[in-house]
Amino acid sequence: KPHIAVILITGYPSVDSAIDALKFGAFDYLIKPVDIRLLLKKLEQVCEYRKSVNPETVMHAYLGLSRKVLEAVHGSTASSAWLSQVQDRLNHVFQVFRTAERTLLEHRQLLAEIQVCAEDAMEHLSKDNPLQTALKQISQKAAQRL
Repeated sequence: KPHIAVILITGYPSVDSAIDALKFGAFDYLIKPVDIRLLLKKLEQVCEYRKSVNPETVMHAYLGLSRKVLEAVHGSTASSAWLSQVQDRLNHVFQVFRTAERTLLEHRQLLAEIQVCAEDAMEHLSKDNPLQTALKQISQKAAQRL
């Protein structure tokens, strides 16, 4: 059910489980104990994301537009060739939308994987390791772009 946004919360985190969760469509992966402010921020992100990229919304828009075009020409002298051209153009427009949506979803998944890997690497380094700062920045930038 791709229209349902899932935020997986676990007390047993691992890089593999995080990547699997995101591959199977989880919107995000949080580790217990969860900071309520972080959870609220993730829920806001879900709402914003769903407004901008939602396959169901795209399909409803496509069907609504197709129906309006057909209603507009119903009873007129429009030829079936013209209707076919209009339908082909509508199909092309929504194919472009679907392609852009898939690309956004793939980028989002990659960013989530980068964030999880950076956070996992930070856990395995000592606090005084100079890579900690770079990994923290990578994690924060990935989170911002999600």
